Amino acid sequence: LIGYYLEKQIDYSRINKKILLVILAINVLCVIASILLSSVYLIKNNAFGQQYVAMFAPLHAATLYLLAKKINLGSTLKEKKRNILIGISSTTFGIYILHMIPMRILITSPEFLSFYDGSALAIKITVWALASIAIFFASFVAVYVLKKLPIFKKIL
Repeated sequence: LIGYYLEKQIDYSRINKKILLVILAINVLCVIASILLSSVYLIKNNAFGQQYVAMFAPLHAATLYLLAKKINLGSTLKEKKRNILIGISSTTFGIYILHMIPMRILITSPEFLSFYDGSALAIKITVWALASIAIFFASFVAVYVLKKLPIFKKIL
């Protein structure tokens, strides 16, 4: 939805390098704010896996779309990198659908929870950030494998 709206409303020829840098800065700030706020909220409320702060997700999605559209990634990347990007982008919906499964498995494991007993806030935030990366990769691999099965090919 955001991409469709931006496609209809934005004149990409008016986005110069300064505006592109502002968009990039907003994108990076959204990622940092999401990680920090989610981590602090989850740790403070001991709510692992219950919910997470996603209020920056629409802004992050919009800025990422604008960056990709303006940079025109498809034409600037070498063939191998383009294929990697296409492979990842073709799994994003499936990752969105499945990411809660590896998240629940990870955050309920005793090893993961042991990092939070008596640890400093910075350590907890670091562990949560690393867990987020692990959840993404686990979801990616699951979707990649499931898409090889005919029944899931069009769904995910």
